[in-house]
Order: sequence, then structure tokens, then C-alpha cells
Amino acid sequence: MTHEDKRKHFIAHARKGMKMQVVDACKGVASYATVIKALNSNSKYKSKKEQQVIDVAFEVLRHEHGNEGI
Repeated sequence: MTHEDKRKHFIAHARKGMKMQVVDACKGVASYATVIKALNSNSKYKSKKEQQVIDVAFEVLRHEHGNEGI
């Protein structure tokens, strides 16, 4: 699954407040602006930091849903 696929999956299935969970999980790794940009922008090119943010977001979503159907 590409990072863009993970990002789209997160956006499609995220509940209210999940972006802030990702922001909290990325403290010390990425700024608030980087997290929001990584989750909201749809581009094929993502910086390494944005890729890390998307991976964290996907794991937050996966943990929230208990691995069901992902």
C-alpha cells in the first residue's frame, strides 16, 4: 500500500479528533503544520517526514479500529 493509499484510507475512515491524535503521536518528530499538510495534501511526492506522519496516522487508525478490515 502506497503512502497516498494510506493517506486516502485514513481520510476516509478517520473519526472526529483523530487528526489531533496523530498530531500528539508525532510530537517531537513533526510540527503541527507538517502533520496537517501530510494528511490533507494529495500529491504523489511526500517528504520522508510526511511519509512518517502518514505511517503514524495509519497505525493510529489501525489501532482505533482493532485491525478489522484493514
